[in-house]
Amino acid sequence: MKDSQLYKVNKNKLHYLDGMRGLMAINVILCHFVCVYYPQMYFESAANQSYGFLSLFATTPLSITVNGNIAVLYFMALTGFLVGMSTFTKKSQGISFFVKKTISRYTRLLPVIFFTTLITYFMMVFDLQKHLAITDNLVNKYFLQCYCNFTPTIKSLLINIFIKPFLLGSDYVGPFWTIHCEFLGYILVLFLAMTLRNNKYRRLLYIGVALLVIAMTSLPVFDMYYAVFIMGLLVADLKFNNQNQTMLSKYYSSLLNSKWCLIISYLVGIYFSCCTMFSTPLYSWWFSIPFVPKPLLRGVGISLLIFAFTQTPKIQKFLSCKPILLLGECSFETYAIHWPLMLSLEAFLFIAFRDVMSYNASALLSFFITLIVIYFVSFLMHYSIKRCNETFKKLNSKNNKL
Repeated sequence: MKDSQLYKVNKNKLHYLDGMRGLMAINVILCHFVCVYYPQMYFESAANQSYGFLSLFATTPLSITVNGNIAVLYFMALTGFLVGMSTFTKKSQGISFFVKKTISRYTRLLPVIFFTTLITYFMMVFDLQKHLAITDNLVNKYFLQCYCNFTPTIKSLLINIFIKPFLLGSDYVGPFWTIHCEFLGYILVLFLAMTLRNNKYRRLLYIGVALLVIAMTSLPVFDMYYAVFIMGLLVADLKFNNQNQTMLSKYYSSLLNSKWCLIISYLVGIYFSCCTMFSTPLYSWWFSIPFVPKPLLRGVGISLLIFAFTQTPKIQKFLSCKPILLLGECSFETYAIHWPLMLSLEAFLFIAFRDVMSYNASALLSFFITLIVIYFVSFLMHYSIKRCNETFKKLNSKNNKL
């Protein structure tokens, strides 16, 4: 396929993927809520020591609603898909484009990391985070003690804004452990998409690199999650890249567009995506296979669902409705800011309510109040950063004209 024959993608038609991102952000919030207040819904040890609906919930596919790992894997697979789509629908670019996109990714992530980490720092300095003060025995105090349980310094603040999240993780914001995967995974799939886009055997090479990453996860440099980025890239390649096809391409291309393939993608995608946090009879036999961890199954499932979504107008229409799209617009800000607010406001409210209410009432009421604040702050942060970016672009444009 020549450059003049490249696909022209209407990005407005892909809004449903951002809508799904908004729903996944809610999934992460629910996950962290149950990890603290209803650990029997998430952790195997707690579920084994409990009886009733909550512990049963954790062993069924229903646990997808509070499994934050699913949301994280969706973000990763979606990044691989969007990078691939963007690369395959444009003319071939050189090293300068690669460097420019890498810097752009860093600057895209940095403002949210900056504000969230700074807010967390001041909350710690002024003792506004109350999660360590919760004494209720029903709460997962071990989980809470893993976070923000240190003395903050200016040096650690700066390192945790500009360097550490992009390479290792974050001491201040727990969910930022995904940022280094997001940043390095983006670079990986961008490199693969740019260098292999014209290779006849690129799809086999994508799978080979993904298997290599999975096989080498015992080494600190490698992370199994990078394989999920490549899965998303593979879906984009199948959807948007028709260059230098093999002899078999015409056969599986028609298969991929068939109704049966769509049905199988949904069935297998839902089954794998719903993989529980710990081994259950519905999934246990998969884990006897070497190099098949739970996140890998979920990653395969989510990638299949992204592929299925691209061929299902009704799902696209639902995920593109305005309320869901609004949630999707500020999904990254929601993902970031919910953590310091849950450790501060939600913990403070729970401690206050616990003196006059039951455990369930205290936990749920503090959660819903905090959820409202989370979205208020998320929208405020999103549109503030957006306005700053627009102002900066205008100033830069004027300077270039001068």
